Amino acid sequence: MPVCDEDRRVVGVLGRSDVLTVFVRDDASIRAEIVDDVLRFILLADPTSVLVEVDGGVVTLTGELDTRLDAQVAVRLIERIEGVVAVVDHLRFRTDERVADASATPMY
Repeated sequence: MPVCDEDRRVVGVLGRSDVLTVFVRDDASIRAEIVDDVLRFILLADPTSVLVEVDGGVVTLTGELDTRLDAQVAVRLIERIEGVVAVVDHLRFRTDERVADASATPMY
């Protein structure tokens, strides 16, 4: 990518790695944000119930959360964390709230 001055003269060149370096985060800080912010603070989940592995920005989630929605929300939030390249979802859930809600008797 060419870098130009005010007079539109080329004064340098940026490579792809120069541009992407801004977005690079180390795996440990990505993992810490997932465990502390997403699992513990947002989902109020026991962080020991999910194994979080990060390798080169690829996050692998293995374990069990309370509901199907919790598992879906976890993946969606983690996909949006800076430095995350992809999420490999191996999450299970104890309750599928869609099935639980369907079997409830209407209140009216």
